[in-house]
Amino acid sequence: MEAIHDAPAAFGSLGDLGKAARLEYPYLYRDKQWSFFDNGISQHSNVKNVKYLYDRVFEAHRYNGDPLIIAMVDAYNMSAEDVRGALTRYKKFDLAVKMTSYGSITSAASQAAASFGAEALMYGDLLRRLGK
Repeated sequence: MEAIHDAPAAFGSLGDLGKAARLEYPYLYRDKQWSFFDNGISQHSNVKNVKYLYDRVFEAHRYNGDPLIIAMVDAYNMSAEDVRGALTRYKKFDLAVKMTSYGSITSAASQAAASFGAEALMYGDLLRRLGK
């Protein structure tokens, strides 16, 4: 995955391919949600670099603290089922981050994440967590 991001290449869904094809330089295409998270996390003062691992999962390498594997979860009200579904799909992560600022994270989602050593966070909480 890192080689793809380092090379002049883009990846994504068929819809993403159509959007990239309309650009003068298609290899520069990045999904808007990815770009938002990538910019915010990459520009954090405690983050050295961000590596994409796979679909909606990346690793933030920090100056102070161990790297954190972050899974983006697309849910209005993040539930325990959303967190468990992310675990089934991605196998391992430290932080499950809600992709939108709308809605909330249920206490059951936080408990489900804690049951396998992870945390369920909103974006603002993620930025604070990166600083620890």
